Amino acid sequence: MALNETTIDPDSELAHALQPLLEQEALLETFVQEATAKRKFEDAQILRENLKEIRGEIDRIVANAEREQARGKGKGRM
Repeated sequence: MALNETTIDPDSELAHALQPLLEQEALLETFVQEATAKRKFEDAQILRENLKEIRGEIDRIVANAEREQARGKGKGRM
């Protein structure tokens, strides 16, 4: 499930873990656009790679939280 499809309680541990990463993601997106507009293509490529890493970390954290949530739900069904 993608982050956009997941409802996250803003007071949750997950939200607190994601907040700095989401802020970094937004900044990197802006930096990529600025570097591209200034025709600094090498800088833009490095920034895109950093953006990919941040997004991978966000996906990993969300996936781990979803697995934990599924385990919690599974325990109640026994």
